[in-house]
Amino acid sequence: RRGLPSTLSSVYDPLGLAAPFLLEGRKIIQKLCKENSAWDDPIQEDPKDKWTTWMSKLQKLEGIKIPRCFKPSIFGQVKDASIHHFSDASEYGYGQASYLRLVNMDDHIHCCLLIGKSRVTPTKFVSIPRLELTAATLSIRISLLMKKDLELKYASKIKEYFWTDSEVVLGYINNESKRFKVFVANRVQMIRDHSDPSQWYHVNTKLNPADDTSRGLDAANMSKVKRWYNGPEFLWLPEETWKRNKVHQRLDYDDPEIKNEAKVNFIKSNPNSILNWLEASISSWNKMKRIVAIILRYKWILKQ
Repeated sequence: RRGLPSTLSSVYDPLGLAAPFLLEGRKIIQKLCKENSAWDDPIQEDPKDKWTTWMSKLQKLEGIKIPRCFKPSIFGQVKDASIHHFSDASEYGYGQASYLRLVNMDDHIHCCLLIGKSRVTPTKFVSIPRLELTAATLSIRISLLMKKDLELKYASKIKEYFWTDSEVVLGYINNESKRFKVFVANRVQMIRDHSDPSQWYHVNTKLNPADDTSRGLDAANMSKVKRWYNGPEFLWLPEETWKRNKVHQRLDYDDPEIKNEAKVNFIKSNPNSILNWLEASISSWNKMKRIVAIILRYKWILKQ
């Protein structure tokens, strides 16, 4: 058991290019940690078999080659550049993937993976909408990191797009009236501080490459491996062909993340009421109680 974390940590991947391939290994280690057994205890057969299978799949990463330069050498002059951040979450994990899309003077398109992040879900239960929102927040953090560290010519002209397959998250981001609980409120505020709601779009789950960061990826599945490194197919098409669905979901009143609104009723008092007379005429609390008791008893007698 002691060697499992060291094996996982030995994969040097600061850009997260192999992030979805490592998710399954992290889940196995997380499950072993839940058992609260010692580091030197032998591993049970079931997790041991899963670990061995995962290690055999990981060896296939040796056959994957990634160009060091984001722009192909024969691509020519770039006339348009954009960065697309995809986020997703599931019960297994959550993460994001960012892609650089370049268009040259001949309208040829090139897309490549810039950075990816994949994390296992916390051991404590967190709802899927909260995980989806956390993944969206992760995209914002990556965006801020790129603006600070990524050296690209005409960086100020690069457009940014944020994609998620969660309509609930888009509803939170586009909200203008409801107040949320602290967990959601803090993350929505961060998203709105560093991006505009108009930059957020809905993408079909089947087209979302960040789905690989939340569920893991098998290196033998070459079709998904290609999508992970090259981005979804629609990014390779002209922008006017994209199905950019702007989802403005109306939040349900019974949404668990919405704060209950406190309602206050105002009562206009009559200056000639008996309560005002009691308050102005009687200074003793005990005497006031006795008088009120007599009034209530007289009211009871009249009703009889």
